[in-house]
Amino acid sequence: MSDFDRDLDEAWTTFTIDLTMRLRQLERGDSFDITQLRDVESGPHAALRFTRAGRWRCTVDSRDLSTMAALRDDQFDALRDGGWRELRNGTLIFEVGSRRLGALAAAGTHALRQVWEIIHPAFLAGSVADPIVEAPLDISPGQSGLDDEHIPDSGTLPRALPTQPADDACLDDGVPDFLVKLIELDKEAPLTPIQVAYVCRYDVPMIVGHLEICRRELREWRENLRSAHSHLAAREDIRRCEDEAQGWRRFVGLFEQAQQIATAAN
Repeated sequence: MSDFDRDLDEAWTTFTIDLTMRLRQLERGDSFDITQLRDVESGPHAALRFTRAGRWRCTVDSRDLSTMAALRDDQFDALRDGGWRELRNGTLIFEVGSRRLGALAAAGTHALRQVWEIIHPAFLAGSVADPIVEAPLDISPGQSGLDDEHIPDSGTLPRALPTQPADDACLDDGVPDFLVKLIELDKEAPLTPIQVAYVCRYDVPMIVGHLEICRRELREWRENLRSAHSHLAAREDIRRCEDEAQGWRRFVGLFEQAQQIATAAN
């Protein structure tokens, strides 16, 4: 992942956390809008309205989708696949209870990035532009409200993120099967820190446990790499050690950032 992509992911992670905080502060009957800046380009623009009645809701007007039939159909499909439902008046809604505010914020972020293809939150007006009073997030471990198929990411959504079992089995080398599955998915479509935090249900001890495994593996593969060099090992063996060390270094970074997100959410 390039520095540019990493910066974008961090910006959207911050946006999603701030949006969850803003939702947490909504009183019954309150609402606020997040809109795409109108001077960016012509044509339909993103306009999301967040409201609270008995439940929390995000509403999208279908008139704000593309005027091109093929693209419009793709946008409808993306929203429906993301858990949105269409009302008779043509609006689309995503509605949750108090324990799923993280899911609502994630759905809004995913719609902005994937449906309207907004590159950066700087192109939005609303919760990012307005000051947000610090308040604890209404997300607790195991209560993030996201199921395994609705975890936001920066590009293609992985088809099936694993869930963390209560008693995770380990492979022969001591790496939990759950972590192995995450590594496999990361090769298919790079994961982001917020994805890792979500799939771990914001459980800080769980995240820290996996972080320590990643750090251990990184130390071991760095030692293997030094040994391979000192013993003049075959080039393919050295390359394998380099690749393994690089991969574990990446996951150390992912879990370190996921720990920060989960700590903030608690």
